[in-house]
Amino acid sequence: MQHTSSTPPTLIENFKMIPMSTPSISDVTTPNDTSYVR
Repeated sequence: MQHTSSTPPTLIENFKMIPMSTPSISDVTTPNDTSYVR
């Protein structure tokens, strides 16, 4: 079970790809939230 060295890299790559897609959704949700507050 010590061969998880190959698994971390995959999780890290997935996390890096998610953040890129998160900003886009956050940017779209932010304007909507602001419109509701206004």
